[in-house]
Order: sequence, then C-alpha cells, then structure tokens
Amino acid sequence: MGYKNKIRTYTLQFADREGLEIVCKGATTAEIEKMTDLGKAVDTAQDRGSHKLAVLRMYEFFANKVVSWNIEHSEVSAPDENGDCPQCGLKEDDPIPATGQNMLCMELDFATEIITAWITAVVSVALPKGLSLSSGATTGPSSLPQAGIDSLTQRLAELQNPLKLQEPNFT
Repeated sequence: MGYKNKIRTYTLQFADREGLEIVCKGATTAEIEKMTDLGKAVDTAQDRGSHKLAVLRMYEFFANKVVSWNIEHSEVSAPDENGDCPQCGLKEDDPIPATGQNMLCMELDFATEIITAWITAVVSVALPKGLSLSSGATTGPSSLPQAGIDSLTQRLAELQNPLKLQEPNFT
C-alpha cells in the first residue's frame, strides 16, 4: 500500500479584516500554474467581454477551493424592485455562497486580497517548529536571532513562489 498525501486546508488570516474567516483547500503545482494562467488571461484580455469571462473563470477556480467563509453581501448599490442585488439575487447582509458568480458582487480589491492570501498560503514555505514570520517571539528555542530567521524564511518563501521565479539565464 502506498502513501497518499492529504490535501491541506488553510485558514486565511487578514490583519485588517477583523472577523473574516476563510478556510480553503490547498493546490497542486498544476493548479497553481493554472491560477497563474487565469491571472494572465485577466491581465491580457483585449475587450470587456473577454475580461469579464477571464475574471469569472479565475473566481470560479478559486471558489472551488473554498471550504467555508463567513462573507455577507455588502450594500446593494442598485437593487432590483425586490431590493435584491441584480448580479446574484441576494440582499444586503445575506451570506454569500462561495461561487465565482457571487464573487463578482465583491469589490475588486477585496476579491483580489482573498485570492492573493490563498495563493500566498499555498506557495509559502512550511515553517519548522520554533520559527515565525511574524515580528513576535518564536514558539521554541532557536540559536539564530529572530530577525535573521524571519529574513531567511522570507527569502526561502520568495524562492519557492512560482509567481516570483526569475527567468533562467542559459548563456
């Protein structure tokens, strides 16, 4: 019998969004590459229709990774005759089901922040016990100063992040 790796879940953390709770599944290397391609498609869309479709595909891909979230619908700026959001059919303060279509109701910076937090979580270096990326104390004994540990760990995370890899020089 062989080993089967369990898919990790990540609880996304946001320093300036008190009360926001999002739990997402991890991603394979191929899925991270696909998300990168979806992001490039958004950036290179030639017209409004292809841009909207590219954003929707990216949101749908991400929404399929969401295990749970506690996001409620924001103020509905142009409600229909029933007071519902014309985009998703929800009312202000209704829980938003995690779908790509429903993410279109979110402010762009909020949706982008959520997706970026997920990508950062899944491509980050797993920290050994006793290490921390925060400016606080370590969770165990260490012979290195905290600033050195944080700097080294941050550099390792940057090197592991496929979105930040440098182009190889074959000369």
